[in-house]
Amino acid sequence: MSPVAPTLLESIRMQAIFAQFMNGVSHMLVFVVAGGVLTAVSFSWGFTSFDSTAADYNSFAALLKIIGGSLFVLFKRTQYLAEKTK
Repeated sequence: MSPVAPTLLESIRMQAIFAQFMNGVSHMLVFVVAGGVLTAVSFSWGFTSFDSTAADYNSFAALLKIIGGSLFVLFKRTQYLAEKTK
């Protein structure tokens, strides 16, 4: 066996790390999609409709923008909520 080829133990360890990483990504994906959709819907009233000083201000658009932004903050934390997979 060549010195570059990984041993069986290293290969199993890398598979376990990859499985845990992908589990974390699948947990955070929900928050990324929901945050993006809510932020995009808030822009349907206008690009500055969430700004209280803008002429086209809409309180519902501002609420959606705040919730969408909060979900983007949460997704960074949810990637660590993944269950142990092996």
